Amino acid sequence: MVFMAEKIKNLKGGMDLFVSEDEKFLVNYNSRNTVYVYDLAATNSKPMFSVRTVSNVGEVAISPDGKLIAAKNTSGEMAVISMETGEELLRNKMCRSEGYRIVFTDDGKYVLDFDWNGTTMLLDWKANEFQVLDGPNIRGTNGKPYIAYMQYDRYSKQIYKFVDGEKGYSKCRGVAETAQFKKNKVKYKVVREFKGHVPDYHSSISFCKEHNYYCDLMTDEIVKCDKDFNELARRSYPSYYDGQNGRLVKCWVSPGEKYALMDSFSGPLILIEMETGKVVRSFDYMYTCGFTMVNGDKTFIISTWEGTHIGNL
Repeated sequence: MVFMAEKIKNLKGGMDLFVSEDEKFLVNYNSRNTVYVYDLAATNSKPMFSVRTVSNVGEVAISPDGKLIAAKNTSGEMAVISMETGEELLRNKMCRSEGYRIVFTDDGKYVLDFDWNGTTMLLDWKANEFQVLDGPNIRGTNGKPYIAYMQYDRYSKQIYKFVDGEKGYSKCRGVAETAQFKKNKVKYKVVREFKGHVPDYHSSISFCKEHNYYCDLMTDEIVKCDKDFNELARRSYPSYYDGQNGRLVKCWVSPGEKYALMDSFSGPLILIEMETGKVVRSFDYMYTCGFTMVNGDKTFIISTWEGTHIGNL
């Protein structure tokens, strides 16, 4: 990947970005109905593909072969689009519920989908049929468990479900559950009990290549875990957050675990070196939605409500 020294590319689209596993493609979107695909090796800022699809796009994914785009809106409706022809191949209303990140299976034949009710779904895009693999769990109140977050981790090949509530978990406030993906059914198991609330959505949870991380907002610490969320180490937030720069509200650790992007209500974004805590870059972007790094943690990608920004360290 080639960039001008210190130059940052500003791209159309932002929100909850998706980078392909081979790091060739970046997919993002605007909040209405347009999805953009970028070639991460390109030196310009123009999308290689864009398409209008379901209204109020909420999540996107690209197939492993780079030929298909899946887009889900805030009502849970899914569309699959051919990048070769630009044709929308199908729409499926799924369980008609807003949800979390989507992902194609490794063979590209299906799309894994998770909703706010804790439902695990699998869409066969060729047949335009879906099946419920697990759930739903009621994302409710009055003592019922609250499904705080779900995500598939491409590194461990596990699905994670974070349950924050009381029913069934009388000795703790919440749990992390995992399941291996299987075509016909998935079975979740509890791998971690939390004394307080489960980690706060994906703005403070990072699924890295070797470990997982989350922010303990009660103790102001970044917690390093194994892939089953067994705690391995803790480190305090950098001294940058003492005083005038506000309270940390978001943190993402890079896939190679070399850097972390940290965001507060009042201060700028800062990119820190994980080993030393040293601030290596700062940014004035507002409304940050996502962060990752590619090219061996040498190239950063920051998405916001207003656009996406890519640059080299």
